[in-house]
Amino acid sequence: MEDRIQQFKYSGPRAEGGRDSAEGRKSFPMFQSENAISTVQIFEKGVHNNLHFHAIEEGFWMVLGGRATFYGEGDRIIAELGKYEGVLLPAGTKYWFQSTDEEPLEILRVDYKVPAGA
Repeated sequence: MEDRIQQFKYSGPRAEGGRDSAEGRKSFPMFQSENAISTVQIFEKGVHNNLHFHAIEEGFWMVLGGRATFYGEGDRIIAELGKYEGVLLPAGTKYWFQSTDEEPLEILRVDYKVPAGA
């Protein structure tokens, strides 16, 4: 069991080790296992991802800096989040989010697989 223990650290949005995932976006890997994955993502003001869903993963999101607005289908607002606020999205939830503050959005993501039928 100890061979699966993973220690990780997030050193801030300007730290080394991040990868540019798209214009105005950066991603810092935290951990990955057979059942879960975590990153800290940085989005500049107004930058967003596209409507999508994770069929077999629930997603936990927590704002570490800046602000985020999460939207569902039809651009319906799911959550407006500030620092240290979060949202849990059940598997299959269609969503997208964007940075909605002058300060860049720093957001912790943790996705984990859920058993079929749960």
